[in-house]
Amino acid sequence: HNLRFVNAASTVFSAELVQKCAIGHTEHEYDSKAKYYAGLDTATSGNDYVAAPIFKYKDDELSLVYLYRVRQKTSEYHLYQLKKLFTKYRIDEVGVEVNGVGQIYIENLINDFRCTPIRTTQDSKQAMIAGLLLVMEASKFKYPDNSPLITEMLAFVREGDKLHASSGHDDCVMGAAFGVAISPLRMQESNVDYSIIAIDEEINLNVY
Repeated sequence: HNLRFVNAASTVFSAELVQKCAIGHTEHEYDSKAKYYAGLDTATSGNDYVAAPIFKYKDDELSLVYLYRVRQKTSEYHLYQLKKLFTKYRIDEVGVEVNGVGQIYIENLINDFRCTPIRTTQDSKQAMIAGLLLVMEASKFKYPDNSPLITEMLAFVREGDKLHASSGHDDCVMGAAFGVAISPLRMQESNVDYSIIAIDEEINLNVY
């Protein structure tokens, strides 16, 4: 018998890079000298998480200061909790995934918070993950060393043209990518074509 095990998938985030950025810490207090951004990866009431990493932008870097990561709850529950968090940190902008149930979230948040609708496609996912990698490599992105984001990054793979979690979930990874995509760091990384994440022209919302 010729038994061969071939894994065509390759890791997107190296262990060294993930460890290098794991130098942040959770912050429960608002910093009036900083700006705050959040990414929101939405989900139904099934096994996927609704993930909303909250980032503090200060001194030209993004720090993950709080991570909302909850599953198997109603959209009303998530929206109630998210509104409390976004108010507490006085969020400057939220990047909201609008695929599927995301439309419900943005319609409920947009009257109180500045929201950027993001439709995830294969091309936009590639661009946003590339942007996340760039800010990590530039040492402008950090998170606590016990964050669930670490586990998700280490299980995040590229298989052909597809990016996905080899096991578990990628909700935090995508939420982080959304956060970077709407932050001031996005504009600094000219190697990434963010125009394809387009703030979706088909979404009939008054974003600002």
